[in-house]
Amino acid sequence: MKSDKRPKPETPVDLRLVDRLILLATNGATESDLQTAATKLAIAPEAAAAHIAEAKRRLTLAANYNRDEQLAIAITRLHECYAQSRGIQDIKTCVACQREINKLTQLYALPTADKTDDDAEPPDQAAARAHLAPLFPDAGAAPLAELCRRAAGEILSRVKPPAETP
Repeated sequence: MKSDKRPKPETPVDLRLVDRLILLATNGATESDLQTAATKLAIAPEAAAAHIAEAKRRLTLAANYNRDEQLAIAITRLHECYAQSRGIQDIKTCVACQREINKLTQLYALPTADKTDDDAEPPDQAAARAHLAPLFPDAGAAPLAELCRRAAGEILSRVKPPAETP
């Protein structure tokens, strides 16, 4: 028969009470607040430390997420929101979704500081920048993509939605 190699907790913990401590901790309770709460929850003083430690352990595990997985979930949700908004012709929400997708996928990432003359903008991009930059003087040295995004937002804010047909 195999032996269970997991260490047994020295003090048994009541998971319902641990959950209450987790809720308090996520709402900003300090260590002393958790000690006070443990007393109010009728946790024996010798078991309070074990309950608080278990709550902290579970919070740490919950906070340890997979960034790539969460990024994929967020992008998928935004694509779905975009599709639904497009279906009801809510252009402002579509633009907001696209903007957030662009941020998450780092489409607005600034160029690196080691830019050389070989990396100069092509003439068509330079011309586009020359036309758009005066429209947004507060943009400074924003990337062309950001200038285009702002121009599109201005255009969409001035377009009236089509009248509904009976």
